[in-house]
Amino acid sequence: MQNADVWTTATYQKAITLDPVNPNLRLNLAGVYNSQGKYDNARQELEIAAQLKPDLANTFYNLAYVYGYLKDPTKQIAALKTTLTLVKAGSDDAKKVQTELDNLNHNQIESNTPPTTPANQNSSPQNNQLP
Repeated sequence: MQNADVWTTATYQKAITLDPVNPNLRLNLAGVYNSQGKYDNARQELEIAAQLKPDLANTFYNLAYVYGYLKDPTKQIAALKTTLTLVKAGSDDAKKVQTELDNLNHNQIESNTPPTTPANQNSSPQNNQLP
């Protein structure tokens, strides 16, 4: 469908005007922005979603992803650490996040350069969900 991304973005923006305190709408819009490579827009929506619902693990998980693309390893690691506090200890989600955090820290130490994306992420970003 031609211009589907424009229509989708406009639809989410309209939904947000009707329900501005719904963090899931912002999380979904951030996923659209991610798929378009609009990481600053995605970051903005995710940061608002995090303020609206600070216990939503997927928001912080997606923020880590976006901060990686924006080459901000300090915020990326902080977002993964926050995600880790919001998922059940010992769960598959916790293990996945801990592995990504360990890989980021290891890669940063070894290469002495900031990481760009959480481990095991595909190259076409969208709205990342914990399993």
